[in-house]
Amino acid sequence: MRKISLLFAAGCLGGLLNSLTVWGFGVAEITTAQGMPCGA
Repeated sequence: MRKISLLFAAGCLGGLLNSLTVWGFGVAEITTAQGMPCGA
């Protein structure tokens, strides 16, 4: 049970970091500069 909880927590942390990275790239307009529109 402890291993499953650790894997779940690691997945949550990874998802959060991924979301923050994508958001940061959008704020910095890096994705639009590369020709990848993100959002509306």
